[in-house]
Amino acid sequence: MTKSDLRKLVRQYLGERLENATPASVRDLCDLVQLDNWNAEKLTRFMQTGDPCAPIEVHGDEKPISYEMAMRTFLADSLAVSSEDAFCRLWLYALEVTFSGIEEMHREEMEALFGTANGNDTDI
Repeated sequence: MTKSDLRKLVRQYLGERLENATPASVRDLCDLVQLDNWNAEKLTRFMQTGDPCAPIEVHGDEKPISYEMAMRTFLADSLAVSSEDAFCRLWLYALEVTFSGIEEMHREEMEALFGTANGNDTDI
């Protein structure tokens, strides 16, 4: 994805100055970008193998990783790609983190007003 492509998508989904950005619209945008990335990966595998359903290799000897390790890998990989690709990755990550924090804040406000999601009232 180029910076220009990202700018077009952001303006289409969130508005010129992000005036339409909400946790839900940001999630939709991030999901769309991830789907595009997945489709590009599938196309690459098809071009390499000729198989439209080429399997993804999973190695049984790979150890599960923590969130911290996943973030280290993401950030290190972002340094290994073009500046434009790194910009898009990091900008989308910052957008997602910012709006997920807003969503969490709204959830806490609603719980304070109406009780917790499991039906137990708070402070009663």
